[in-house]
Amino acid sequence: MRGFWHMGFTVSDLDRSIKFYQDVLGMRVDDTLDLGESQSFDKLTNNMGTRTRWAFMSLEVGGRGVRRLPASGTFTLQLVEYSAAGGEPLELAHNRPGSPHLAIFVEDAGLEFERIKDGGLAPITSEMVLHPNSRSFYIEDPDGLPIELWEEFPDEA
Repeated sequence: MRGFWHMGFTVSDLDRSIKFYQDVLGMRVDDTLDLGESQSFDKLTNNMGTRTRWAFMSLEVGGRGVRRLPASGTFTLQLVEYSAAGGEPLELAHNRPGSPHLAIFVEDAGLEFERIKDGGLAPITSEMVLHPNSRSFYIEDPDGLPIELWEEFPDEA
């Protein structure tokens, strides 16, 4: 293996999801693509007759005081919307095998909690939880994907 490229999620409405990931999580759009009909994508996904639109979004990884990640890098998220040959939505939940979730570092989880709540930006699905050296809470993206917003407390000197 040479490295990590991206994580991909299928979404029901690409434009709505792009807006969510930009406005709520601060991700940037790096590229969009209307793949249309693609025999190679059909073969790759074993799903004939697809029509898709994609967005690649990114967020910087790491930062000062974050023990759990490398100091630098970029996380890339691919969003895929099917306009043909798409399937039924999965029931997403943290406790369901195969169900993904994202975890995003934030500077201040309390401020993010209030910003999201006061702005009605996303469903908040947990209370703020205190962990050793950190605190976090969960929200959902427009398709119900669980997203944890995590604040890492600085090490005490």
